[in-house]
Formats: sequence, C-alpha cells, structure tokens
Amino acid sequence: MERFNILLEIDCDPMNRHQEEFGKYIFNRILSQEYQKPNFTVFGNWGWYITVNEEEQTKIKEFLTRQYDAGNLRYAGWGKQEEDK
Repeated sequence: MERFNILLEIDCDPMNRHQEEFGKYIFNRILSQEYQKPNFTVFGNWGWYITVNEEEQTKIKEFLTRQYDAGNLRYAGWGKQEEDK
C-alpha cells in the first residue's frame, strides 16, 4: 500500500490539553508506533509531519472527526503534504 506524508494537526483549548492524549492515541493505536513529540506547537495547535497509508489516514480522520463532534477539538487536520519542487 502506498505511503505518503501528511501534516497531522490537533488544535484544542490550551486549558484542556487533549493534544498529547489524542496524539498518543493516533501514534499508538492507529499507526502502531511509539509517540513522537510534535514538530511544532503554536498555542493550542500541535502538528506532526508523519507518513501514513490511505487506511491509516482514514482512521485518523474518523477518530479526529468524532473528537471534534464531541467538542474536544477546535480544529483538526490530516491532509497530504506536497513534495517540495
């Protein structure tokens, strides 16, 4: 299965601090790998540059959409990153 790069973003109210909790879930449960510290943190928005396949990307989308619908997130992203030209 083809693998590609995405920017995973999790933005929560800084008082809630769900970013690490949800990041660990994604790394451990969906990607089956050890948690990595984010590549950037800007206020409540944390981001990781990761490599996934289409199935993993779909599972990330479903998980983050559920969290957003439950009111646990302000924003989430899981989009493909274009290659540098």
